[in-house]
Amino acid sequence: MLKSKKEDMRKIGIELLQSIDVKNVKEDKIVQIITEYMAEKDFVTNGAEIEKVAAYILKSKLFEKMAKNINSTSPKERKSAVIIISGVSQDEKLYSLILNLLNDPDQSVRYEALRAIGRTGKKEYIGYLEEMLSDPDESIQIEALTIIAKMNIEDSREIIMKVMNHPNEKMKEEAAKFIAKESLKKYIDSFDLLNEFNKK
Repeated sequence: MLKSKKEDMRKIGIELLQSIDVKNVKEDKIVQIITEYMAEKDFVTNGAEIEKVAAYILKSKLFEKMAKNINSTSPKERKSAVIIISGVSQDEKLYSLILNLLNDPDQSVRYEALRAIGRTGKKEYIGYLEEMLSDPDESIQIEALTIIAKMNIEDSREIIMKVMNHPNEKMKEEAAKFIAKESLKKYIDSFDLLNEFNKK
């Protein structure tokens, strides 16, 4: 139900989740369901839903378990921990642990750690994001570039320009798209300025 595309079905799923006693249900199954739900969600447009799920996570003590699972030997547990923690908290101490997972040997853990860092929108993480442009996995490189471009700060423009010399052709293509999009936006904005000037 939490994965339903229909909002009213998700609401029922959230209500059911809140009524579950973790002792009566396999905790691993609940963690799996919550992980899948949070991995799919847009944290901006689904803020109220996320808050209810976060309240459940905190109430059921799953948050403490997830904080411990960041250092688990299981990649699946580390990945779930990153997804759930980043959906519930932006605590600096926890994010310092998530930053360490950007070097995780497992691609899926690195990818989720990258997405978690990107969702913060904090420009002080741009150096970490730039390092991910050299990740051995192309999907991580592209996600890092996308996050950097969305930050839309001066540093991000400089980094995107550097990517034009990246050894990966796909990365060069993606950087060129971001540069073209930015150029088009500036061109359109210049017409807006011209229109404002002509109105005077």
